[in-house]
Amino acid sequence: MSTTFCEKLFSLRRARKLLQKEVAFKVGIDQSYLATLEKGRRDPPRPKILNRIADVVCASDSDRQELMRLAANAKLLSAVEEAGDSLWGREQIEDLLAVLPRLTKTKLDAISAVVNALGTD
Repeated sequence: MSTTFCEKLFSLRRARKLLQKEVAFKVGIDQSYLATLEKGRRDPPRPKILNRIADVVCASDSDRQELMRLAANAKLLSAVEEAGDSLWGREQIEDLLAVLPRLTKTKLDAISAVVNALGTD
């Protein structure tokens, strides 16, 4: 089973033996927000916040890339679930989710732009 965004975020913080309140304070976010991210109750934050979290937990380059990839995956999955069966191309998006681990940052950025465009009227 693959790791989810919330699991990776939790494991990075715990590996550094940091409390949620420590990370939240240093990042400049509320502890309850960080808790909801780690529980998977909220979509991943914007890249700016995510990078600050990665800095505070001293994420390695590979951990940072994985966290960003998992965040993009979670956002895409959320968009697919939100749109339900009414989304044209749902099967193609689900196929795309399966290959996300192999995509470059440029391709992930392009996909993110498409997902963001889907959310506008």
